[in-house]
Amino acid sequence: KEDTHIYPTHAHYALVEDETNALSFQDVWQDSALFKVPGHADPIIPRSQNPTSTYWVRLKLKVLQDIDQTYVLEFLDQKIDLIELYVPHITAQNQIKYEMLSAGDNRPFEERTYLHKNFTFTIPKYKAGSYYI
Repeated sequence: KEDTHIYPTHAHYALVEDETNALSFQDVWQDSALFKVPGHADPIIPRSQNPTSTYWVRLKLKVLQDIDQTYVLEFLDQKIDLIELYVPHITAQNQIKYEMLSAGDNRPFEERTYLHKNFTFTIPKYKAGSYYI
């Protein structure tokens, strides 16, 4: 049996709108001042207002208890051309390295982790940290 939970992310994300489409992951990862935290009047689910911009989202996940299961991050918009998720990992030298995973409607359907209309990413054993989208 699979348990499904929807966790609101309102208090745990921040956004960057890149109107130039020139910012790299390194740029946004190294400069946290670029990110704006949404106010309480903003929607819980971030929406792009400018379809020609690139949007970066920093999602902070916390471990509230010792959980030994896999989580799925699901995007409900099936019209995303490309979405990249940067997943943090701690190296043997105790440094943070990021692994990039990608999905989108520009990729073959058969390459999806789950053969489902929505784009999904697996987060193994729910690791705390800052995830970038």
